[in-house]
Amino acid sequence: MLKFLPNTRLLLTRTDNIGDLILTLPAVASLKRRYPDIFIGFLCSSYAAPVLLQNPAINKIIPVDDGFPFTTLKVIREGNYHASLHFFIEPKGTILARMANIPRRIGPASKIWSVLLTDKVSQNRSKVERHEAEYNLELARECGADGLSFPPAIFLSALEKREGQQILSMACKVPEPSPVVIHPGSHQHVETWPIDHFMELAKKIGDRGDKVVFTAGPGEEKFIEAAQQLRHKNVHTLTAGSLALRQLAAVISNARIFIGNSSGPLHIATALNIPTISFYPQVPLVTSAKRWGPFGNSKLHRVLTPTPADRPLKNISSDMALEWVINVLQSKAHPDSSGEQFIG
Repeated sequence: MLKFLPNTRLLLTRTDNIGDLILTLPAVASLKRRYPDIFIGFLCSSYAAPVLLQNPAINKIIPVDDGFPFTTLKVIREGNYHASLHFFIEPKGTILARMANIPRRIGPASKIWSVLLTDKVSQNRSKVERHEAEYNLELARECGADGLSFPPAIFLSALEKREGQQILSMACKVPEPSPVVIHPGSHQHVETWPIDHFMELAKKIGDRGDKVVFTAGPGEEKFIEAAQQLRHKNVHTLTAGSLALRQLAAVISNARIFIGNSSGPLHIATALNIPTISFYPQVPLVTSAKRWGPFGNSKLHRVLTPTPADRPLKNISSDMALEWVINVLQSKAHPDSSGEQFIG
């Protein structure tokens, strides 16, 4: 087990997607609890970087693709880091750490680029023996941290939250709405709950008198167009791709409940402590909720997944999902308190 000195400068790396980055945050918090005086820099993608802003555990954010490789390498070298912790092994982060001559480079011994590490931790994430966040916490424990399993957290200012409220007020045409936010999109190559099911669910929620707001990212215009075609007085939309990432987070922070497939926005909702309902297949296991589901309070988050395992997500009807939505909106706990619900 490694141990860091109080003046250690530590570079963390996770350079891919929003959800992947969010699932490192419990490990980041664990490291900061163990070493409150260390300097933590975080190398990540520029489009995911905003979720790290205002995080008290992180001293510097380094977008890997802003001037890769030479400008990024210069920034890392100027950081005089004593160690780097790679939550996921990929070329950019491992090569930059090696080129910057960081003395200790720690990470899982699972990819070819692991050869550039000085300290390798045996992990085989494809076996899905635990959640992705737990794998990250295991790496933190290898560095002497407590590795305790707390939910991730995103930090928004009061001003940002007010902006999110204003965006929703304009969309819903009522002051201070607290709507159901639905984000059907997913940039992952995984099975998703069908778009027509989301529309059926939105209409049924709206028929109850609850406000619904659809959000979507760039290239996901089809979801917004489908929602607009409902022409329902309680179903509203925000233009696809119109929100910056922290604006989207601010909108989600004002939701009563967030509904969506496996996606970055789902993990944003989890990190903001917003109740969620999400849809995950059981197979293949590497894309299941066991590895990638919401990480946090299981009483707040419901994962709907089909059973038997080989059944498609479309077998989960909008009525089945509506039952869970009503439970959350009425703040009633379901008799089964587990986070993952298997639906035949």
